[in-house]
Amino acid sequence: MASVMHEATILHDYAHITHTSCEESGEGFEKPLLASTCCIVISQFSVTRSEDYSECCKEELLGCKLGEEVEIKVGFGTSQLSDVVDACVEQMKCGEVSCFKIQLDKDLDTLNHLDTFQFTIKLISFSSNLELYERSFPDLLEIASQLKVKAGECFKSRKTHTAAVLYVKALKVLISGSLSDCAPEERERSNNLKTVLHLNIAACQLKRELYSQAWHNCSAVLERQPDSIKALYRRGKSSLMMNDFDEAEKDILALLRLDADNKDSKELHGVWLKKRTESNRVLGSRLRNMFI
Repeated sequence: MASVMHEATILHDYAHITHTSCEESGEGFEKPLLASTCCIVISQFSVTRSEDYSECCKEELLGCKLGEEVEIKVGFGTSQLSDVVDACVEQMKCGEVSCFKIQLDKDLDTLNHLDTFQFTIKLISFSSNLELYERSFPDLLEIASQLKVKAGECFKSRKTHTAAVLYVKALKVLISGSLSDCAPEERERSNNLKTVLHLNIAACQLKRELYSQAWHNCSAVLERQPDSIKALYRRGKSSLMMNDFDEAEKDILALLRLDADNKDSKELHGVWLKKRTESNRVLGSRLRNMFI
């Protein structure tokens, strides 16, 4: 059945998504959730404000064939626009056909923040699923672990932004669970996984030069594990890249106390020493010029 609607905005972390029209309204009340398996068709894909994309490139961006019935698992896509497609699908009912307009708010792996996309999605069917708060803690651990694996694949393929999205999603899944009712081994596994996720998110943020965000993720690890080599190294590097030499020095010296022969730590100390010396030289020159 055809439906008339006003434009609606869908909240998203890095894109402005507008639900522009609904060609078929769909049936029922349920909508797909994280980990739902959905059968969809995406068509009428167009791009503006950027280079022209071939059909092959468009399918790579979406992670599926255009104009064909495909199966996706919500939350688990590894293409640059998978998370955007998921956000659209999560607002749809079975049988619905809707059009969406996407304006990116920031650069992704290869996409520019000025890129605008439009496409139509038909949601043919989907598997019913549980909200995160309805799931058992072992289920949440399994979902988070699967997302971590997907993220790792993206990181190795140099899809750093996509990897970060998946790592963050995995962390949110873990945080949604209550540790009060879980077994001790599950609590330990959860805490270990959180540590790995924070570190991996920080690694992605360092590559994308998001130094303040990387600093905070490393700090979250160091609150629980003050002697974490990876957390100290990545936080020290983040501080150094933000020219916070005093904070960088604390973490670098802590690294060298823990492992004086660590090659990466010694190299970071060398970079710190060079940047600190240059900063002091520039500051000294400016002070001298004040009294000339």
